[in-house]
Amino acid sequence: MPQREVKFFNDCHYHIYNRGVNRSNIFFENRNYYFFLDKVKKYLLHCTDIIAYCLMPNHFHLLLLVQKEEKIVTALKNFFLSYSKSLNKEMGRSGPLFEGRFRSKLVPDDDYLLHLTRYIHLNPVRANLVNKPEEWKFSSYQDYLSPNKITFANKNIILKQVEDYQQFVKNNQKFDKEKLANLLFE
Repeated sequence: MPQREVKFFNDCHYHIYNRGVNRSNIFFENRNYYFFLDKVKKYLLHCTDIIAYCLMPNHFHLLLLVQKEEKIVTALKNFFLSYSKSLNKEMGRSGPLFEGRFRSKLVPDDDYLLHLTRYIHLNPVRANLVNKPEEWKFSSYQDYLSPNKITFANKNIILKQVEDYQQFVKNNQKFDKEKLANLLFE
C-alpha cells in the first residue's frame, strides 16, 4: 500500500474521518455507537486529546490533538481494526467495514479548527437526521453546551476562542456548500 500522505506531529490537530464501504452503515444499533466511543477512549486517549467527534450512521469524524506522535499511527490502526473485527463478528459479516484507510488532514490554524468543530457538530443536521445539533446524541456537541461537565472531549481549546459556542454553531447552520467543500477537500 502507498505510504500515508499526512505525517503526524505532536501538538498538531488532525481531522480523522472515514465512511463505510460503498457508503454503507458502520453503525447499525445504538450500542455500536457507544462501543465505538469506548474504543476511542481505550485506544486513542493515551496519545491524543479528542477535541470533537460526530458519529453518523455511515461515517465518522474525529478531531484530534496529537500528544504522542510516535504512538498515534499504531493506536489508530489498532482502534479501527478492533472496531471492525468486533462489529463483523457481532453482525455475522466479513470483509472490510471501512472504505479503505482512514483519512487524515492536518488542521492548519485556529480559525480552521474552530470552523471544523462547527462543521463536525452540524453533520447530523445537514444529513436531516435531526433539526438541531443538540438532538444528536453521538457527537461531542452536547459536551460543548455543558462546559463544566467532565467528558473525554477536550473542549477548552475551542471554548477559549468562542464566548457562546451554541450561538456560534447556530449562526452558521446554513453553511455555504462551496466553503464546506473547500474546508474538507482543499
